[in-house]
Amino acid sequence: MNDAGLHSTNAKKILIVEDELPFTQIYRDAMHMYGYNVIEAEDGEEGLRMVKVYKPDLVLLDLILPKLNGFDVLQQIKASDELKDIPVIVYSILDDKPNIERAMKLGAVDFTFKGQTPAVEVANKIRAILDPKEK
Repeated sequence: MNDAGLHSTNAKKILIVEDELPFTQIYRDAMHMYGYNVIEAEDGEEGLRMVKVYKPDLVLLDLILPKLNGFDVLQQIKASDELKDIPVIVYSILDDKPNIERAMKLGAVDFTFKGQTPAVEVANKIRAILDPKEK
């Protein structure tokens, strides 16, 4: 768990659930460029716990995770009355149509391809969701 990015009480919180540190760093840096606070989890169980504790403004969720996969995390977030309104962007190397459809059916607001979509573009998607007036 890493919540070192929680530096401003007014900034929106983004939870990145990712088990590969290089990707976490890339996305964290992009989120910081927009002034977002970043919370990080390295596996699905930790990610789900952190959603419950921190109630982030948005979750950036990988699908292939240790302990609990991203589909299960997404399903549990959307099944919770307390958490279901938190937007979740799924990002994954699993860029085939069935995985995209499944993520969207489970309640993801967007699906993006890890390693193919620049982190700044992902940050722009997050900004469009959280701050639509600033498009």
